[in-house]
Amino acid sequence: QAYTAITKAERVAIILPNQISIDVLASGVALQRYVEKLGHLGVILSSGLMPDRVEFLSPLPPIAENASDGRAMEIVVPTESSTLDKLSYQVEPDGVHIFLTTKLGQFNPATVKASSSDADFDLLVIIGAQSFENLGPVYQQYAERFFNTTKIVIDTNPSNTYFGSINLVDVTASSVGQMLASILFLDQENRITPEIATSLLGAIIDATGSFQDVKTTPQALSVSAELVKLGANQSEVVKSLYKTKSF
Repeated sequence: QAYTAITKAERVAIILPNQISIDVLASGVALQRYVEKLGHLGVILSSGLMPDRVEFLSPLPPIAENASDGRAMEIVVPTESSTLDKLSYQVEPDGVHIFLTTKLGQFNPATVKASSSDADFDLLVIIGAQSFENLGPVYQQYAERFFNTTKIVIDTNPSNTYFGSINLVDVTASSVGQMLASILFLDQENRITPEIATSLLGAIIDATGSFQDVKTTPQALSVSAELVKLGANQSEVVKSLYKTKSF
């Protein structure tokens, strides 16, 4: 149910609590990258301070402090003399290239219009928060939409108040990274990139203290092994979390 909601949503807000752990941040980044891989809009919202030792997430996507910072680009292509057949895009060093193919007629470049507008999210994914209060200013600025938009809550804390439309709360899971990975493993089209897999593996390794914490379960090890198969860079995660120290 959660995976279906994520893949169908065109505009997804990924909301992190005021207290952001590496597990929570890495999970949010993984989901944002996956949503973009679907060709949809994914925006991370949080008013919390970013943790250190997250070089394995580089380049870190923007973290907006309020909903109005998550802006979307709207492109309007008139179809009065043409019919759309296919739409695709490709990210290149110089920008995003969008390709439109017609069934009939031709598109006129002179009539194409582009504008920027506040993103009206159709799905909220809340990671690592036990209640609305944990979200701080993000919730206060966006309260009305929180009640009018489908919400997925992903958490491992037993004090969670089940405030979402879909509540994925597993107190036996090692991390939210493990839970999110299990959801994304439902993907049958190989859209979990090595960068996404690395983000999720980093979440699990940090939450389990490099698999030495007592909450390291066989499931956590199994999920981590699958992420490595998908291209996760374990050495980069370990280097970032444990071998890089600031003066």
